[in-house]
Amino acid sequence: MKLQSTTSNNVVDYYPVKFVDGTLMSDWFLRIVSFKGTETTSKKFLRKEDMFDEINDRIAYGYDVIDFNVIPQMGNPLSGAC
Repeated sequence: MKLQSTTSNNVVDYYPVKFVDGTLMSDWFLRIVSFKGTETTSKKFLRKEDMFDEINDRIAYGYDVIDFNVIPQMGNPLSGAC
């Protein structure tokens, strides 16, 4: 999903995540926040429940849904976990 702030300055992308071997992780998503859609300001892996809560909060704050990201991004949210 792709959200845009009311001022169009911030864009928040949520992508599904897959392992290097192509296995899709159904409980994890990658959030990328960018300024004016070009300059990435943060990246973070989120669990599905946290992503839904965050999306609902942003929509309540006035963000608009402008697209849906369906192409999984490669990553491992569990790497570095202790």
